[in-house]
Amino acid sequence: MKETNQFRFQQIYQMPGEGLIAELRCGNETRLFGLDGLQYRLVQRRNSGESTVEEEKALAILSNLTPSS
Repeated sequence: MKETNQFRFQQIYQMPGEGLIAELRCGNETRLFGLDGLQYRLVQRRNSGESTVEEEKALAILSNLTPSS
């Protein structure tokens, strides 16, 4: 596992025109993900053998807050 690539889940935002967005941070770098982007990131990290703990945490919260259609 690469420690230099370890992002931490910070919070969920409501972005106008985008819906709910999860914020992941690593040092000074911030990345914002919608539900689909977060799911994609999680699959990519699993496939490369990297830790997905923070992505799973963010996905669980985002999924619970996103209304079902």
